[in-house]
Amino acid sequence: MLAKRVATIIAVLALALALVPFTANASMAPMVKLPKGLICDRMGTCSSTEKNKGDDGDGTKTRPIGNTEKPKGKNKGPSKCENTHGTEIPCSDKERGVWSAGDECYWQLRNPQKAPPPGKDPSEGAWYVCSPAPKDCSHIDKDDSIALNLCEQSPSIYAPRLEWRDTPPPGVDQLTPPQAAKRFIDTFQLEGVDFTSTIAQKDSGAVNLPVWLWVPAENQKPLNWGPYKRSKTLGGVAITADAKVTNVKYSMGDGGSVSCNGAGQPWIKGSGRTDSPSCGYRYSKMSPGDGSRPYEITARATWKVTWTGGGESGTVTTFTESTGNGYVGELHVLNSRNQFVNQIGCCGTVWSGSA
Repeated sequence: MLAKRVATIIAVLALALALVPFTANASMAPMVKLPKGLICDRMGTCSSTEKNKGDDGDGTKTRPIGNTEKPKGKNKGPSKCENTHGTEIPCSDKERGVWSAGDECYWQLRNPQKAPPPGKDPSEGAWYVCSPAPKDCSHIDKDDSIALNLCEQSPSIYAPRLEWRDTPPPGVDQLTPPQAAKRFIDTFQLEGVDFTSTIAQKDSGAVNLPVWLWVPAENQKPLNWGPYKRSKTLGGVAITADAKVTNVKYSMGDGGSVSCNGAGQPWIKGSGRTDSPSCGYRYSKMSPGDGSRPYEITARATWKVTWTGGGESGTVTTFTESTGNGYVGELHVLNSRNQFVNQIGCCGTVWSGSA
């Protein structure tokens, strides 16, 4: 009985071997065509692995996922885009925005915007929407009806997400009105105010005498005083901005300061020891070198820039600085017939008055 079973097994093996042709060259053996590999996730989305002779040495063709080219230039989007299956897709979509390979989604500016997160500046950052690429079943073999049906009927596992970003994603050039206004105003080449004072010249000021500070009308130019009005379109938003100085704070060089609204009142001959009605100061000590060297007076101008655009409006505050000299010497008074003459005058004129 045992011998009979062994004989039967040998016969079956011989028959199986006879069905396989032998050749002296192993490389000439016929290739067996296998079905493409199929991988499906738990959501029903399936993908297959292509086999192509010689791509990577082992017959597997590998393809990069997403953008295959690095962005060129400032905030440039990709020039060739692929989804996660390697299928080429549009790099921009009217409904979704601009494709980002790194984030595997289309980015676009959210419209309308909502309030920024705590501590965030709406003139710098904005809310953006990251939308997935449309569902793609083109990578599945059309003859594989089961896998194709699963892919076509399965819901997308990705949903658009909202994200605050301090800078626009690559390729997104659209700006919010506050962003456009801020960028436009940052290009303004505003200058410091061109001011003068009653102590600008050597031997023109003295301790405890009134100091007048002002910006002469002839010195008030669009770029150093305003108004300075410009318009431009940035990021799809037409912006008009108007800048002007609203306040000047003078740091007087001795540790004191005075804040003045407007240009100040020009000193006129005959004002005597009267304080300036709008922008004045008095020193309690001489400038360096017993008055031979000046204090450095720093004028910090506050600019109010109002803007409109994109159905919105706002105000931006910016600053400029300039410096000038202030000479303060010692007050000498000559008493004669109940009169005095101050030996140090203003602006080329000797101070005088009744004692």
